[in-house]
Amino acid sequence: MNYLAHLVLSGGDSDLRLGNFMGDAVKGDPFKAYAASIANGIVLHRWIDSYADTAPEARAARA
Repeated sequence: MNYLAHLVLSGGDSDLRLGNFMGDAVKGDPFKAYAASIANGIVLHRWIDSYADTAPEARAARA
């Protein structure tokens, strides 16, 4: 389900979607290893994960 959510939240941009899909596997600064359009997807992936881990609504849903 996690991958599906990341893909849906990427919208229609295929590079953003690719970066968002592979976000868990990439460590460090993605802009050093990938094109900016893919690196932006990796950054989006990290933001989504951070939000899901800290948002009060997400915490309440997991309780």
